Amino acid sequence: MTMKVLQVIKSLGLGGAERLLVDAARMGPSLGLQHEVVSFLPWKDALIPDLRAAGAHVTVLPASSSLGVLAMADRLARHVRVVRPDVVHAHLPIASVVARLACRLAGVPCVSTEHNVLERYHPATRLLTLSSWTLQRHVIACSDEVAASIKRHVPHTRSTPPVTVVHNGVAVDRFEHDEDGRRRIRNRLKLDDDAILVGTVAVQRTQKALDVWLRVARGVWGRHPHVRFVLVGDGPERGRLEALAHDLGLAGVVHFVGLQTDPVPWLSAMDVWLSTSAFEGLPLALLEAMAAQRPVVATAVGGVVEVIADHFNGRLLKAGDEAGLADAVSALVTDRAAAHRLGLMGRTVVEKRFGIRTMQERLRSIYESVA
Repeated sequence: MTMKVLQVIKSLGLGGAERLLVDAARMGPSLGLQHEVVSFLPWKDALIPDLRAAGAHVTVLPASSSLGVLAMADRLARHVRVVRPDVVHAHLPIASVVARLACRLAGVPCVSTEHNVLERYHPATRLLTLSSWTLQRHVIACSDEVAASIKRHVPHTRSTPPVTVVHNGVAVDRFEHDEDGRRRIRNRLKLDDDAILVGTVAVQRTQKALDVWLRVARGVWGRHPHVRFVLVGDGPERGRLEALAHDLGLAGVVHFVGLQTDPVPWLSAMDVWLSTSAFEGLPLALLEAMAAQRPVVATAVGGVVEVIADHFNGRLLKAGDEAGLADAVSALVTDRAAAHRLGLMGRTVVEKRFGIRTMQERLRSIYESVA
């Protein structure tokens, strides 16, 4: 029997949680799941065509801000009554608060995924999250660290919903190496044949600590002048980061290329993938880079430590350790055999433990338990 799942999320830009919904919609029919999606911020709509192409019906209940989203509970409840899903699955804190309230009004079970540790929420957001916590039937944590954060913040009572860790997953086969894409991107960036490209894919916000990323890039470039860098993505920090790159003397060395709908050619063009995040849940971009067989250098934050074993399938450094991060990237720049080994093991680990089908099968089991 097919189950209908209504996914609720604040917006449909190119973030990790949002892209997971596309993979869920694509895989849904093979698991007996029919996905519909509700979002609220109409100007963040990059993934709507992909969702519709995957067979998901998308509805935007327009709100002008996060505060406006909080006022949408009654309207969302009316939509839930019309759609009549078996379960509502909410993502990210503001949309989850609204979905819990709407599901209580509509009499439909709600589950939510916590994509980050609760310590990193704005105090008001955390208060709203905790105040509405018992209105849901089940909570999904994207990593063990997120589950531990929930345990620290949520008092356990008879009405406290169970928490299950379901690691994020990727469609590994979509990230096969694209040699034509690699050549096209490197031509676009005007890279010499011997140039090594270090890159990342990230929303440019403070969580990603991209100021650290740029200073690490400066340290690597000072030792290896043939190395170039690319930041794929956009966000509120972009202007400040571009100014910092200029101040660091990295004009023409670091490329800011904005949002890109298909990460595969960009990942194929990279020789090393670098993440300097100050905190994380379990970043989808990390799993995608590993699926693309890119050697990864990352900070040991959140669920990253549940994916990478240092020197086995990537490099792990403390958050903020600019010298250590620069040393690790430099080592992979000079030792291409070691870089290849780390990339190969990274893909192997993702194939075995972080595939999208494994993730979606576990989610279906949770949906069945609450529907």
